[in-house]
Amino acid sequence: MRRPIFRDIEHTADKALEARGEDLPHLFESAAYGMFDVMVDLNTVRPARQWRIELDAESLEELFAAWLKELLFVSEVDEAVPCEFDVKELGEWHVRADVRGGPLGPEAVRRGAQVKAVTYHNLLVEREDDGWRALVTFDV
Repeated sequence: MRRPIFRDIEHTADKALEARGEDLPHLFESAAYGMFDVMVDLNTVRPARQWRIELDAESLEELFAAWLKELLFVSEVDEAVPCEFDVKELGEWHVRADVRGGPLGPEAVRRGAQVKAVTYHNLLVEREDDGWRALVTFDV
């Protein structure tokens, strides 16, 4: 997995994240890592499970939001923390990825914030000269 590129952005009530990637798969991986890093120190999660995520959407922004929403759903349903993201295929409004993660056990260091939802508020996915950039806001 390539090193994720993300940073928290100041936001009044919720959490906002800027993610970057050399290409679209890297951007999707960076954003996923950043979303879960808001909640848990991912270096303390031991991958013990794997999921295959496959989604379609009607636009790139919708696909990006659907990707993060699906990961959040998987995390909640399986009571696990995804921590490794490998986007295998990312085409026109389609993504397929392998995701690994582990239980939110006592060894996992929690950061305090709990992402409840991915919002469309100020959602942005754009190409830049040196790659891709996304902005996303989470309801916490």
